[in-house]
Amino acid sequence: MYHIHHSEATIFTVPGFEIRVLTAPSHGAAEVCTWHLYATPHASSESHMLDHQELFIGQSGQLTVTVAGERVVLLPGDAILVPAGALMQLANESDAPAHVIGCVTAGFQAKGASGEPIGAPWAQ
Repeated sequence: MYHIHHSEATIFTVPGFEIRVLTAPSHGAAEVCTWHLYATPHASSESHMLDHQELFIGQSGQLTVTVAGERVVLLPGDAILVPAGALMQLANESDAPAHVIGCVTAGFQAKGASGEPIGAPWAQ
């Protein structure tokens, strides 16, 4: 069994976002990666895609998830499943922080909008 306290989670940051790792291969999970994703007000990610489905579950605030050109506002208690290979972008268009839980299959590969591989160290 593997147990991690939120305060002990490994933290990664990218501009406007904080990722707190819950499970990943480096954190005891062979099959599933999970993390807390915190978005500062008006943060926006680069467009990217994964080779596996990715699930986001809203915890607080609101996060706009754009998948293949379709925009969805994720609110607390909502979930969105992003299909494998779909181009997506995450944005917090509000004046308040947003918090979601992210889940994806361990070992996924991420690519930028132009197809170049990008790293996601929180899933290693």
